[in-house]
Amino acid sequence: MGPVFIHPMRPINPIGCAATASRALEDALLARFGTLHGAPPGLRLRHDNGLVFGSRQYVSLVRGYGLSQEYITPHTLEQNGLCERLVRFAQA
Repeated sequence: MGPVFIHPMRPINPIGCAATASRALEDALLARFGTLHGAPPGLRLRHDNGLVFGSRQYVSLVRGYGLSQEYITPHTLEQNGLCERLVRFAQA
């Protein structure tokens, strides 16, 4: 199964607060699947290499929901552009 993009419904604090990112992930899981533990097996979250996504709190939460993380390659415009277009589309 390929990556599924889940756009957080709440903006992440610019300073990279792990608690805010965790709440945004939970909001997105609830909005998309109706439950926190309802994501399909093998679901991968794709995101940039921001420090918040590597924090112990966020990684623990992701694993607790049975999800895995996939980081885009730094300085790869194609991968970052895809993520940014998806975010722009979801915000519209």
